[in-house]
Amino acid sequence: MKKIKVYAIVALLLFNFAIVVYAKVNFTHIGQIPATIIQISPPNYAMNPSGTQLSVLNNLNELMDKATQVSLIKVSSDKTYYPGASQCTLTVLKTFKGNQDLETINMIENLDIQREAGEMTMYSTEGYVPLLKDEEYIVFLNKTGNDYFENSFMYADKIFTKFLANHQATKIIENEINNPLPFMEIEGVDYVNVLWDEEQLSEFKKVDEVYRMIKTEFNETYEY
Repeated sequence: MKKIKVYAIVALLLFNFAIVVYAKVNFTHIGQIPATIIQISPPNYAMNPSGTQLSVLNNLNELMDKATQVSLIKVSSDKTYYPGASQCTLTVLKTFKGNQDLETINMIENLDIQREAGEMTMYSTEGYVPLLKDEEYIVFLNKTGNDYFENSFMYADKIFTKFLANHQATKIIENEINNPLPFMEIEGVDYVNVLWDEEQLSEFKKVDEVYRMIKTEFNETYEY
């Protein structure tokens, strides 16, 4: 009887520990890449969440005009996850437009984490590839006005958000809708171009063309 009681206490402690670990993994700080796969949805060019037409930018000048902060940054922290979003710290290495005195940025990404069939899946929208810790990027941002995080920013455009600061050609991979990707397949990738349906094929092709053009033009115009 005594052994049974001991086993019961041990089992209860392990159960409570598992609940704490599960809660921590799902609702608070869970590291750089908590998921093994990522589901990236395409832009809905017909209608975005605000109920207005989602248009594709044409060139770098339009993106520079839309952003209030354009900087070379390094991702210097792991991500903290919240329902439908994540936060991480960016170290500003050089600023091309905006606040020249800004040293760090609290970056808000529209990412969600869900556990499905025992596997952690990250969900991203608009073809967005998440920031990876220790990588350097050129980012095009606007301030959020969020008082919870000082110097918090989000991307100025839903599609043309950032690119890897590697002076290499834009790396875009094409994917089908509702087709999860292993994280290893998006390493070193600037954007995932996902075709929603054949009716949006022209926008799909334009995103590919403009994204490549923006990175090439930026690298030819600015030194970093």
